[in-house]
Parts: sequence; structure tokens; C-alpha cells
Amino acid sequence: MTNLEFSREFDILYNNIMSNSAPGLTEYDKSVLLTQAQESLIKMLYGNSDSSISFEIDEKTRKSLDELVNSLSITNQVSSNMLLTDHSVVYQIPENAWFVIFEEVIISSNDCNNGKRILVVPVTHDEFYKINENPFRNANDRRCLRLNQSFRCVELICKYDISSYFIRYIKRPSPIILTDLIGDLSINGYSAETECELNEVVHRDILNLAIQLAKQISFAMPTSNK
Repeated sequence: MTNLEFSREFDILYNNIMSNSAPGLTEYDKSVLLTQAQESLIKMLYGNSDSSISFEIDEKTRKSLDELVNSLSITNQVSSNMLLTDHSVVYQIPENAWFVIFEEVIISSNDCNNGKRILVVPVTHDEFYKINENPFRNANDRRCLRLNQSFRCVELICKYDISSYFIRYIKRPSPIILTDLIGDLSINGYSAETECELNEVVHRDILNLAIQLAKQISFAMPTSNK
């Protein structure tokens, strides 16, 4: 859907549901609601409460988020004096990275392991303290551990030196802005007209969710005394 189609269908559906009794919404209002709906949909698709269910479970869900999947190889390490082990290194991931869906490191070694790829396994701090002394669950020849730090930094614990850290992630999408915003108005730091990045297969899902958000807000608004 184009922005014009989003705007027109929003008006039709919203007026239909509210029986033309609700106050009209500006393009900025609709842009805010569409952006909120888009972000909520992504979190619902990926952030399922059952962590065993992949966001790639079916074709529609895969297509829904395809445009948001980015890959990046990070070579620069971040200096830190707050490391948990002598084998820890810190990397900073992109600000727009919402969900990491795959990660591995390429190790540097003077033996036959040089250039080998090892999977990165995220663990909580509680888990790390429990497995730290366990050679089968701690960092080893087949796995590197990842702990989250602040400021988008991650601490990787690896048996070997790391030459690069590869991640594939779902990025935060640009907002849906139906028309250029004027004055000091902006959404997520954007003010220029921006179309939906997601696959068209979920555009009406976003629209319908935005209508429901608008409906909730309208019903929550106090009515004026006559």
C-alpha cells in the first residue's frame, strides 16, 4: 500500500467503526498510530512468548519480516575494564538492531582452527555463573557465550581469540509517515514522508491494528459536557 492508500483506507475504516462520531485525525495522528501498529506487529511476530517458535515458522511470517533482516560483520572491539573473564571481549551492535536471529564468531589461532566459525550462544548472567566451571556447557571448541551489557554492547566469552563477530538481526523499521511533518513534529527522529518497509502481505494487518489503537484512544477520551 502507498501512503495515500494507507491514509484513505484509515479514514474509511476509522469512520466506519466510530460511526463518524469521533474527532477527525490528522496525518500526523495517523502516522503515529500506524508506526505504533507496525512496531507492535513486529514484536508479536518475533517476540512470541514461546521461545521455541521461530518467526520463520510459516511463509507469511517469513515474508512479513524479510525486509527487516540485516547482516553485519563487526571487527572493532570495544575497550572495557568490566569483563567477567580473561577470555572476554566486547562488541557494540547497531542501534537499530532489535532482535538478533543468528550470530557466530570467526576465530584467530596459530593452529588449524584459524578462521574457524563458532556459533555464539546467548546466556543470562545467572546461567553463566552456573555453567562457568562446566567444560561441556561453558565456552569451548564449538560455542562462544554472549552476555548483554549496557549501551548496546555484548560481552563475548570465547576459548580463542576472535577476529570478527557476525550477526544477522531484525532491525527496527523506519516509521510510517504519511506526509512531510512540519515544525518540530517527528516520529522516531524522522520527519520526512516515509513509506512502510514491511512486505505488503502485512500492510492491512498494520492498518487494522492501527484502527484498533485509534478506537481505544477515542473511547478513552473524556466527552465534553453539553
